[in-house]
Amino acid sequence: MLSVPKKANDAMHLSMLEGFDENLESQGELILQDSFQVWDPKTLIRKGRERHLFLFEMSLVFSKEVKDSNGRSKYIYKSKLFTSELGVTEHVEGDPCKFALWVGRTPTNDNKIVLKASNIENKQDWIKHVREVIQERTIHLRGALKEPIHIPKATTAKHH
Repeated sequence: MLSVPKKANDAMHLSMLEGFDENLESQGELILQDSFQVWDPKTLIRKGRERHLFLFEMSLVFSKEVKDSNGRSKYIYKSKLFTSELGVTEHVEGDPCKFALWVGRTPTNDNKIVLKASNIENKQDWIKHVREVIQERTIHLRGALKEPIHIPKATTAKHH
């Protein structure tokens, strides 16, 4: 059971997300949200970028925090990864607060996104929850593959 203050804080941050065109409810429950330094292998820039991440049951959403003219923060949607396709690497050389997420069967430098948490506790919390979500998605998908969807045959009425 999540604490009420955490749920309220998560909901407040989620309400600040702009530019995400999909239905947020279809992403499942919001599990965690926090800011990270992020190194994306697809960018030529070698320094980390500040990103706010939202971990849902179905996806991991990346956003960029910006301030409006009144100094109020909002998050601009940047990208999304499906949790069913994620992998996690707990240790990244050089920094105890870093870990990596990747998409596909095996982590390579081309598909590995490195994240740096604000502290080791946050890192451990995120790794734990990401792994739980990955496991849940895997079990769910395996179950969906084993249990064929039963489509009732159309009954044709015979006219006499």
